[in-house]
Amino acid sequence: MTPNLLSARIRLVGLINGLEARPRGFSRVRSCLNIPAFLLWSGVACAILWSTRVEATDSRSGACPSSQVCQQSTPYGTAGCIIPGQEIPSQRKVFVRLLEKELGKGRGRFSPASPDHWTKLTQAIEDWVDSLKREPHQVRDQLAAALQRAQSECRTAFRRLEDRFRIAGPSAEGWREYLEFSRLSELMELEKSWPREVLEKTYQRLAAGYPGLEIRCFADLREALRAYLLRERSLLDEQIATRVVEVGQQLLEAVRGYSREPSAEKLMEIYQTFSWLRILGLEGDWASELTTVFDGPNVHVRFSERLIQAAVDRPVDDTGPFEDVILGTYLVGTSRTRGHLRAFLVPSETAALVGLVLEGTIHTDARGFNGPVQVLTRGQTSITAEKLLGFGRKELVSSPTYSEACTDSELLNLWAIRGGALVEAIAWRRAWSQKPLADAIAAEHAEARMNERLDKEIGKRLAEANRQFSSRIWDPLEDRGLYPQTVAWRTTASFVEGLLWQKGKLGLGSPSLPPRIFMDQDLVLGIHETAINFALSETFAGMILREVELRKWAEDFWGQVPPGLEVEDPTEPWTIVFASERPIEVAFRGDLLSITLRGQAYEKGDRSFPGMDVTAIYRIEDSPEGRVAVRQGDLRIYPPRFKEEERKLTAREQVLRTLLARRFAKLFPERWAGPRIEWMPKGSERPSPIVLTTAGWTTIDGWLFMGWNLSQ
Repeated sequence: MTPNLLSARIRLVGLINGLEARPRGFSRVRSCLNIPAFLLWSGVACAILWSTRVEATDSRSGACPSSQVCQQSTPYGTAGCIIPGQEIPSQRKVFVRLLEKELGKGRGRFSPASPDHWTKLTQAIEDWVDSLKREPHQVRDQLAAALQRAQSECRTAFRRLEDRFRIAGPSAEGWREYLEFSRLSELMELEKSWPREVLEKTYQRLAAGYPGLEIRCFADLREALRAYLLRERSLLDEQIATRVVEVGQQLLEAVRGYSREPSAEKLMEIYQTFSWLRILGLEGDWASELTTVFDGPNVHVRFSERLIQAAVDRPVDDTGPFEDVILGTYLVGTSRTRGHLRAFLVPSETAALVGLVLEGTIHTDARGFNGPVQVLTRGQTSITAEKLLGFGRKELVSSPTYSEACTDSELLNLWAIRGGALVEAIAWRRAWSQKPLADAIAAEHAEARMNERLDKEIGKRLAEANRQFSSRIWDPLEDRGLYPQTVAWRTTASFVEGLLWQKGKLGLGSPSLPPRIFMDQDLVLGIHETAINFALSETFAGMILREVELRKWAEDFWGQVPPGLEVEDPTEPWTIVFASERPIEVAFRGDLLSITLRGQAYEKGDRSFPGMDVTAIYRIEDSPEGRVAVRQGDLRIYPPRFKEEERKLTAREQVLRTLLARRFAKLFPERWAGPRIEWMPKGSERPSPIVLTTAGWTTIDGWLFMGWNLSQ
């Protein structure tokens, strides 16, 4: 029993027995206290205590009607503990359903093509070719209709570019002048046939390959003008029907060959023939069958729970001011939160869900004020707070924070600045009777403060992460048509897995699902040939790429210059003008990796050189240090469509070949063990970055897979 409580009891006993009790700070009590006065004061004290009890009951029932409180020695328990495990799982289910509904919009789905699909596709193409052979005149009819559509598509693309210029304001004046935009605007208003020389000049300028012309608003107008010019020219070609039948036959043979034995060559043949027919507007009903067969994801990513925990897990220890009002008592003091923030995965078949949980203890030391009474208290609150994060197509989203807390407080001292011993006695009695209720309310307030704190802190970090993602990844890739059109996520107890569809302008993806390999690695990336040969090649076609610009872009994106991209000679930097067709081509088959870069022109400083194709072939092999890619011989550097049996390289070509071999040998070394990844999460308090080392890689059925593990 505390000294103050003993003092209060002595005073009451003194009043009853008429004794002289002299508690500190009070005047002498006369022994001749009469019985009526005593009964009066006793009645007042009992009334106050009873009203306090009723008030406590009413306050508890109104303050937290939904809380479940431990039933112990009093109706409110000895401490304000919410029963563990009751609230968080039910709240988590609610937020999981909400996030799945939001993130599942537009989710991609794909079933691999069966033999029946391939049979149906080949039959549809064969019937289409046969119909053209029987009625060749329908080619011209379709071309005439396609030309009208192309004119409408040109106007639509022009308006989008015009809107983009309007938003850009004065910064777009250079582009307006370069494209002679006012003249082009007048032409778009004409209803009759357009002057061919104006369209060709505009197209040539749009296809010049200068940096910025790869942005979608320019690319859309360029493709629309190209379609219009080719369709108009084809209408003047008397042999167009024969040519279309020949291309259709090539497509049929390529599809049959790929269905029997898939290969990168047959895949590119399908792409090229389909692209030619699509730009003329002559694709038949078989086109929908083709896009159905090639409708699979072509990028695959997987993150382990261990990797996510390495990025998120950290201790929490901070101290700050404390302020609260509980049952009319104003409390002010300090608060210290100590605990641990960790991540866990929330299984879901339709979304990427990561949970953040903060488990810790909040220690408070405070002074309270309630009328004439002041108190010193010390509290300890055990708290668990959770928040769910979801990965969308282009941003991170989160649920509100939800918490459970249990508070146990200790009343260190209590005194009255006026009112005497009776006020102190009533205050002590009331404090002890209301302690369970006060602890429960304190726990609820702690939950609210923690929820607000995490929502604010994590919300701020999410906003910054989304801003960085938008400015560094989403906007640049979306502007160039390189960002995946569709994303499908799923989460298990051990990893988050994503499938991405990057189909390009023709809408062709992978014909197969990614193989289930490298399941025990922390980070896995899989890329299908179609993601590079179709989508990436469309962006790089005809582009002028300068070595200095590539280096700067890589440094901005990765934070450092990757090996092989260092500028060889700052006084004579390289420039490559990519070929307009198949500028980048890869093949991933049977542990063989082939990469071809096609340039229609090169520059080194002030010197210009003709086009060359550069090919590197690697075999992925086992070695003492793990799986490595070993280059098979020297780089193959030859002019486009060069055949050694037909002619020899000229002296100028030999010089260029030597220069390119020296430069590209750094980009394609003889032996490559795979990249080492170092990553320091923004805002992290880690003493060192997260290090991922290559754990395995392979090529199989058109897929390149690489896996990394956390370095111990």
